[in-house]
Amino acid sequence: MQRGNQRFSPAALWGELRRRKVVRVFLGYGAVSLVLIEGANNVFPVLGVPDAASRVLVWVLLAGLPIAIFLAWRFDVVPDRGTDAAKIDPEPVDLPTDRIAVLPFRDMSAGKTDEYFADGLTEDIIAKLSTLPAFNVVSRTSVMGFRDTQESAAAIGRELRAGSILEGSVRRASERVRVVAQLVDVNTDRSVWTETYDRDLEDLLALQSDIATSVARGLQTSLTSEDEARLSAGSDADPKAYDLYLRARHLWNTRSVEGLRESRALLERARDLDPNYPGAHAALATSLATTGLYNLQPPDETMAAALAAAERALDLDPKFVEALNARGLVECIWKWEWDQGGRTFEEAIAASPSDVVARQWYALNCLAPQGRLTEAEAALQVARSLDPLSPIVRASEAFLAYLRRDMAQAREILDAVLADDAPPPIAYLFQGYIGEFQGRHEDARRAFRRARAVGGATVEALASLAANHALCGNEVEAQEMLEELLVIAARSYVSSGLIARVHAALGDWGQARERWREAVTSRSADLIWVGVSPMYDFARDRPVWREVVDAVGAYAPTDDP
Repeated sequence: MQRGNQRFSPAALWGELRRRKVVRVFLGYGAVSLVLIEGANNVFPVLGVPDAASRVLVWVLLAGLPIAIFLAWRFDVVPDRGTDAAKIDPEPVDLPTDRIAVLPFRDMSAGKTDEYFADGLTEDIIAKLSTLPAFNVVSRTSVMGFRDTQESAAAIGRELRAGSILEGSVRRASERVRVVAQLVDVNTDRSVWTETYDRDLEDLLALQSDIATSVARGLQTSLTSEDEARLSAGSDADPKAYDLYLRARHLWNTRSVEGLRESRALLERARDLDPNYPGAHAALATSLATTGLYNLQPPDETMAAALAAAERALDLDPKFVEALNARGLVECIWKWEWDQGGRTFEEAIAASPSDVVARQWYALNCLAPQGRLTEAEAALQVARSLDPLSPIVRASEAFLAYLRRDMAQAREILDAVLADDAPPPIAYLFQGYIGEFQGRHEDARRAFRRARAVGGATVEALASLAANHALCGNEVEAQEMLEELLVIAARSYVSSGLIARVHAALGDWGQARERWREAVTSRSADLIWVGVSPMYDFARDRPVWREVVDAVGAYAPTDDP
């Protein structure tokens, strides 16, 4: 039997008939039909119903049988859910059990006030498992989409291509916490093990190590002494510092300006409360470095502090991947030490092979600015396999296609990202860049306005909108937006590099040179793109363009864009 280009063997067909409950529906339908026919034969004569009615009933029931079988095949029959079978592989596939998805642990508190706590526990277990080379761990972004889902573990596993699912719940009361965890084999839809942990809050970090160890043992994976050391690292933090850390990570995940600011304050408190907790230092380094990456504060106010926090975390735990990621980011986008930054990211990937941030930042903030786009694509492909549902990873793939000047692919990827319910704001910015390159300037301006409206890239969107008007000859609109940009810069930080691009687009090369030199002095994060991004193609024949590219040192200019 064949459906589409997929073929069933007799054994596979029988297994699929059983999985879709077709056999059960056939037997159940037959049993109910017999009861109805027998009842009709007994009741109809008493009621004076003609004999023909019994024959009609038999024919109706026979006609309904193929319909019932079709519906059973078309839709999976499972408790509380009907799933379109077209969305499920027709033939059962043995998914690798060493690929694990840790679903968001359910918050069982009375008022659902401990979501940050449950999410933090989930993320830390993911991080623990990611350090084990034997496992391929689905990243946070993809699994968080299944919070409060009604889908079965088996269905989620098939969607994430993960053969093992870890799920559980958390209930915190006073100074105690109860965690119930279950490991499910997706291929059999059976529990491998279930465990209930009742611990004091001060033992919570050790509990994460215990759960990760139980997962490994449940999958019959041998742990080396180095693996065990990785799992137990940082398990003795002060409980109050750890709670602040969890609250800060919850805020950081919003990626909002306010969220980053509040996250930093909480992490500074956690660091002061427990100076020997590497997680607080590493998360603080990430918060500071991300603030610099997004051009939200002057680099000299964030990057040096980020580097110091990362180094302190690494003094406490030399393989703490989050600290390595932050250090690699600072070395690339602020210190412009490209070789050293690359080595740091490679060290992070070796320390935690399933860490998506390491591969994404390495691709986008180290390899791509150097024009090493093929290597960057390879790194992002691995990130995509680890985090298949991440809109940020997919948007990053679109941006790499843009840098390659493959606008058809960039647009195709980005259209899919923007079709999501809540696309990242930066996706609209990328959409504007692509439209501008293709000469669809109205579309580009519409995308830049959208990026500005949804937030997250407000200043960069305004600068891009102004530059687009300038390049299209709309000098009045461009000047008005430049003035608005300068007003914003008078009260809060705006990268001089963004202002320089608007001046350059207006043809004011003197002001552009002055602003770009200011940006070089402060080491603005946006300068890493001057050499490789199509948005600077109009300036490539100008001496100031080469001056900036040489200063950044990432990219060796050629005659071809």
